[in-house]
Amino acid sequence: MATPEAPLPKTTFVIVTYNSMSAIDDALVSARACHEAGLAECVVVDNQSKDGTPEHIEATYPFVKLIRSGGNLGFGRGNNRGFEEVTTKYTLFLNPDAHCGPEALRTLVEFMESHPNAGVCGPAGKLTEGGGLHAAGPVPTPTSLLRDALGRPRPSDHPSPIEPGSAPRRVEWIPGAALMFSSQVFLALGGFDPRFFLYWEETDLLVRVREYGAEVWAVGTAVIDHVGGASAAAERLDMYRGCIAEHYFQSRYYYFTKHFGRRGAYAAELGEAALLALRALPQRVRGRGRTMLEERLSGPFFEMPRLR
Repeated sequence: MATPEAPLPKTTFVIVTYNSMSAIDDALVSARACHEAGLAECVVVDNQSKDGTPEHIEATYPFVKLIRSGGNLGFGRGNNRGFEEVTTKYTLFLNPDAHCGPEALRTLVEFMESHPNAGVCGPAGKLTEGGGLHAAGPVPTPTSLLRDALGRPRPSDHPSPIEPGSAPRRVEWIPGAALMFSSQVFLALGGFDPRFFLYWEETDLLVRVREYGAEVWAVGTAVIDHVGGASAAAERLDMYRGCIAEHYFQSRYYYFTKHFGRRGAYAAELGEAALLALRALPQRVRGRGRTMLEERLSGPFFEMPRLR
């Protein structure tokens, strides 16, 4: 009598690595547990790491389909390349310093299966370096940026923590460290905008998910661990709140230009700088160290990401 075949996995992990040797083991050990449970396949796109990451993956994790990109494609383009190998119903785009085990993956899949209008969802994420939680909420706008610069943000301007165990909630934005997509929706949207090299690409994509008519959800009943900022910290470049300043501000300007027009983007950048300058003197008088204006000056103004 024939043995019934095991059901095929419904999810593919897509992970983009760049000098990720210090972080990748936890991610792939968890992915291997999901693979062995019959839940997931795994694709890793290596962006020409120079620290031995791809060689380590080949030698240690034979279940992984490793793609050597031949250059540093950036986050979005790297994920797009990985998605070309996906044949499953769902795709989990996962940072190399995050790990999602079988229980969390089952919860995400069950949520997507029971919510056919969901285009993407994200889990609660526990930040293992320094504590804290992933947050979810509204997408940034020029107006919310200016309220921040003025020091008068509204509670509705900012994401709120995704508490582990909390009920799923529909939101505009979830962190890009772990995005569970309907593969059909991701394909229909054409994936990440390749103009973004690093940062803001998930914000742009989540805006487009909702414009497409699909929903974005934060699923607190699924819980993962996330180190956060591991690859960026190793770069030793000018930083802005844990991000590489050059890429962060180039991508932000492109995001605002794309969704609010060039005038809106220009006004947001100029207005932010003016308001931060007004606040800089009192901050200096109070001896608060580096001012918010000095932090902002760590990156470029009115500059698009360079075409690569």
